[in-house]
Amino acid sequence: MHTNLGQKIKSARKAAGMTQRQLADKLHKSFSTIQKYENGVVEPPISIIPEIAAAIGITPLELMETAIAWPSELQ
Repeated sequence: MHTNLGQKIKSARKAAGMTQRQLADKLHKSFSTIQKYENGVVEPPISIIPEIAAAIGITPLELMETAIAWPSELQ
């Protein structure tokens, strides 16, 4: 089963014991922007992935690794 990026952000944020508001403050984004990322309404720009990962204490690769739907022949 693959997890989309928004779900991965939410899961990692919760594992870090952080609220959406705290993540938004760390990233200088609005609370609603974080909600949209996590709910899959808006995909975060690739340029912010390292910032999100750093804010929640994981690497960008850890954030992206289960968010990518790999073709079945590469699994």
